[in-house]
Amino acid sequence: MTKLEALQICRKLWYWLYLNPCASKYKWPGWKEYLPMACACPCCEYRNQQTSKGAETNGNSCNICPLLGYAWQAVGNTYCTHDLESFYHRTIRRTRRGAAGMVVAIDEAIRDLRKEVKRCERMGNRS
Repeated sequence: MTKLEALQICRKLWYWLYLNPCASKYKWPGWKEYLPMACACPCCEYRNQQTSKGAETNGNSCNICPLLGYAWQAVGNTYCTHDLESFYHRTIRRTRRGAAGMVVAIDEAIRDLRKEVKRCERMGNRS
């Protein structure tokens, strides 16, 4: 799974949570297409795949979460604590506004990642 794929799947999940604010993330119909994945979270799955390939994490695997610096800053939390379901209930509190904020943060992460990919391609350093 690429970072972009993780973010795109995560966006689909959070947009559904936005539309269904009282639903559990485990009720998302998209899981039929994407499970199994770590913590039932696309970003955790990306993190696990990257750390198994030897990615540098500086002692905390969440340091390579595609949402770090976007969503976690946006909601005033450093990490989701590997449990997006409790994070969702604890921090977002099942509000459409909170879930919408996550969607906006994910969109920003996707936009920045696409810019970085284009910059690398122009430089001939596709990663």
